[in-house]
Amino acid sequence: MIANAYDFNTHGFIKKLMQNDISERQAEAIVEVVYDIKQKIISNVITKEDIYEMTKVMQKEIESVKQEIQKLELRMTIRLGTMMACLISMIVTALKLL
Repeated sequence: MIANAYDFNTHGFIKKLMQNDISERQAEAIVEVVYDIKQKIISNVITKEDIYEMTKVMQKEIESVKQEIQKLELRMTIRLGTMMACLISMIVTALKLL
């Protein structure tokens, strides 16, 4: 799809250069360089589809991080509750010993 949007008429370009007193050999070399540059530029172009796919991937990753945070929050709550229960039982035991 991207290639069609940036079609390059090499034959027409060579003819145009030759009409302006550039030799055929030089025109072909110029067209080859320009074509190579165009290909490199196109290979680095990001399409709307690429952005959409990346957005979907990022949304999945964000959802995964949210789930991990919720799991961590639950584990921390359980640990805090356990520590508080231990502390209360230690205080009760210490008070009985006094």
